[in-house]
Amino acid sequence: MTRPLSLLDRLRIEQAVWGLDQRIYDLPRRRRIAIGREVRDNLLTAAADVGARRAVRNVGGSADLAAGYLDAQYGGHRRPSWLAGAAFLFTTMLVLQSVLTDAANAFADGVLLANPSFSGTERWAGANSCRRT
Repeated sequence: MTRPLSLLDRLRIEQAVWGLDQRIYDLPRRRRIAIGREVRDNLLTAAADVGARRAVRNVGGSADLAAGYLDAQYGGHRRPSWLAGAAFLFTTMLVLQSVLTDAANAFADGVLLANPSFSGTERWAGANSCRRT
């Protein structure tokens, strides 16, 4: 028997789909959208038969459902992490800053070693210093 869905029923279904979407945010965007559409369609179909409240309850918690989708995508392996990416970027920037500071200090030390009484501005052409004019 088909039941007409009220606005409250549709909102209940959208809340369940949105909760699932927030928990599967590690998946690629297209895959996340496809899962959301699939779950929404299944909930609408089930809600027409048994009602929206029961259909959402029968799906189970969004945490369990999301864990199933994430395990299906990545298996038991570690998933990509924004925190790990940010830590790698920050560490790379620190190392790069250290190397470039050492290069600038080495240039200044070389200028002072060549002429201890130097007081002025000296420019380092970097990679372009090999050019002959």
